[in-house]
Amino acid sequence: MIVTAISEICAVLSNETRFAVLRTLVKAGEEGKTLRALSLEVDISRSSVKRHIEHLVKAGLVQTERQQRAVICRAETDKLADFLASMNRNLEANWRLLKVEPKPREISNTSLRDRLEEVDMTGRPS
Repeated sequence: MIVTAISEICAVLSNETRFAVLRTLVKAGEEGKTLRALSLEVDISRSSVKRHIEHLVKAGLVQTERQQRAVICRAETDKLADFLASMNRNLEANWRLLKVEPKPREISNTSLRDRLEEVDMTGRPS
């Protein structure tokens, strides 16, 4: 993933509400959520949810599907995993250039959904 794409995704996810919507969709899994369900869960209006979903779709992080009168939204977890891996590779490359050792971390076998649940709305580990 090129740096421009990473920057665009970071810009989209920098909005706290948009990040909350994406987290909710990741937790929902393949089933996804309707705009109405997202509105109730994130506690914002349906029109605001729709606007945030449009940004997430444009960034490739969410897909939508119309089912009768409802719009079902699902997280694009493969794209999100690619983004996270690219961020990690880019940051580690910069650490090596700066001769700064990243803090050791355990190799995690946890799912993307579990890792996102560990992050609170401010982006700090809980």
